[in-house]
Amino acid sequence: GLVGLQNLGNTCFLNACIQCLAAVPPFRDFFLSNHHIFRLDTGSSMRGTLALSFGELLHKIWQGEPYSSVSAAILKDRVSKFAPQFTGCRQHDSQEFLRFLLDGLHEDLKTSDNDEMRQFMEVRMAHDQVASKYNESMPAMEMYCLDNLSCVTAAFGGQLVSQIECRTCSHQSRCYDPFLDISLPIPSPSQFKEGQEQAHRPRCHLTDCFNLFTEKEVLEGENMYSCPNCNSRSCATKQLKFVSLPPILVLHIKRFSYTEVSREKLVTSLEFPKAGLDLSPFAVETGSGEREYPPIYDLKSVALHVGGMAGGHYHA
Repeated sequence: GLVGLQNLGNTCFLNACIQCLAAVPPFRDFFLSNHHIFRLDTGSSMRGTLALSFGELLHKIWQGEPYSSVSAAILKDRVSKFAPQFTGCRQHDSQEFLRFLLDGLHEDLKTSDNDEMRQFMEVRMAHDQVASKYNESMPAMEMYCLDNLSCVTAAFGGQLVSQIECRTCSHQSRCYDPFLDISLPIPSPSQFKEGQEQAHRPRCHLTDCFNLFTEKEVLEGENMYSCPNCNSRSCATKQLKFVSLPPILVLHIKRFSYTEVSREKLVTSLEFPKAGLDLSPFAVETGSGEREYPPIYDLKSVALHVGGMAGGHYHA
């Protein structure tokens, strides 16, 4: 991993993204061991060319001459084929590029191998330990994975549940959504934990972002809930929880704020642990109340944007 990536002209957004992915062993090793060559879906829109070019680039990064540099031009060209906005040398958002890259790799590497699917689901579901009251999501999750299994979804794929509860009759409805990454909001200073006083600029902890992401939202006024049990519009609460958490969790911190009258980059300092981030409080409860495999994460890589709304530089 001592090989750098050449800047082809405002391609720091791409380079930072690739360097982060190259630092994650399970995903990286899938390509370094050439497993992707035997999983190519030549019927995809990219005919497997994106996965091949990504694998070749990772080989150059990890097997090239130390302290040298390589070009990601071929990979950039492949991504630009199905995401034309990345053509040329304009600045772009690194997280937006990551989503297009992972979507493209997923399309190139989808599989319908039932044996592989069974092994994958047994491991994932054993670790997720979803509470019995949420077991209705299991068939939906299995069907989603059956149609969408790849090294991408196996590594980064998770599931959220959005639960709405009517305040009149307590009727509950749930909607399940898969994800490959999570975009976390930054709370305002008034929402920080006690003891996190402001210094030269506000600061918060990563758990504050998760608290804001999963806090209950009151649906009232124009946003009232159309309750099928009451057969009327009623006040309700809405809350997000994690049903299934992936082996590799990608977090996007929403630092760019847009309103009708202004645009700004939030400069709040964010504190986060290098190891032992426990997301149990933000996941649905297990039947026993305790998890044999708690969702605890260690930090592997960070892509950082330095600059403002008009432009800047990414590094990893």
